[in-house]
Amino acid sequence: MDKNDTNTIEDNIIDLITEIKSNFIYGNNFLSSALLLKMIHEDKKGIRVVDIARRINISPPSVTEALSKLEKKGYVKKIEGEDRREKILSITKKGEERMKKFTEFMRLEMKEKMSVLTDDEKKKLEKSLSNIVNILHKVK
Repeated sequence: MDKNDTNTIEDNIIDLITEIKSNFIYGNNFLSSALLLKMIHEDKKGIRVVDIARRINISPPSVTEALSKLEKKGYVKKIEGEDRREKILSITKKGEERMKKFTEFMRLEMKEKMSVLTDDEKKKLEKSLSNIVNILHKVK
């Protein structure tokens, strides 16, 4: 029996998102570090671990573990929040430099990977990804 016969569309969407997360985000420490640095950088006032966890839909302890590694490398720093128990994360100058290198590397890597696609396939991929982003903004 075909997978689509037994699962709802929602189940299939969840499966696809899970596959994307596990194979393209969380399965790659390099990429997940870049993602975390980018999220911290975008929030100019600083961001809490719980807010990062909610945005990427993973547990706060998993985020804390990844952030601890970034903190040890000097890419992020913790600042005491309004509540002394709360820690706000901000990116350091070293972290900003690392994020720029991540971004440059990822752009080059993606261009290389897409080089095997035809122009038509690239246009279809662009349209599909644009649709996904638009839909995700609606359900946010």
